[in-house]
Amino acid sequence: MKVGIVASIKNTYFNEINYVLDKNWISFLDKVFENYNLEIINEKTKNFNHDIIILTGGNDSLKFSRKKTDIIRNKLDNIVIKNCIKKKIKLIGICWGAIKINEYFNGRTAKIKNHVGKFHNIYGYSDLENKKFNLTLKVNSYHNYQLKKLGKDLIGCMKCIKDNSIEMFIHKKKDIIGIMWHPERHKIYNNFDKKLFKVK
Repeated sequence: MKVGIVASIKNTYFNEINYVLDKNWISFLDKVFENYNLEIINEKTKNFNHDIIILTGGNDSLKFSRKKTDIIRNKLDNIVIKNCIKKKIKLIGICWGAIKINEYFNGRTAKIKNHVGKFHNIYGYSDLENKKFNLTLKVNSYHNYQLKKLGKDLIGCMKCIKDNSIEMFIHKKKDIIGIMWHPERHKIYNNFDKKLFKVK
């Protein structure tokens, strides 16, 4: 199993630009996959031969930010999404990653309040393939933006109970998923999250 991951791109000391990956991703992926090789995808990645690629959180939409790090990240994410579609690689976006996928398919992003550092309940499909709408989950939240309108061929399948904001989508035809919470930051990894990362 070959797993690709796109880390956050951040400024650190003396304007040095770094890839920043939450170490919790290693613990989470260890629970999802028995045997896997992990590659941090960057601007020089040429061989997209992965089974799954993860777009992590941590950057911002160019609609709201013109930071150099966000410009670099948006450009990299565009390359990754194009290659996933072309080569039929499973793609899952987390928080910012979900927003980027939605914008790629011409969806809209908007600011949202009261979604940072809080847990909230979401409801939606327990079975994505059969669209059984009967699941409630408690998830974390670390985003200032919301999926205001979903892009072409994206289907909303989880919403926040409190404000009805979209928390998850799937692509109608492709193996693409976007979620607004961070499964890697849960203290106990739930089966629903782990199932989302399974490769068919």
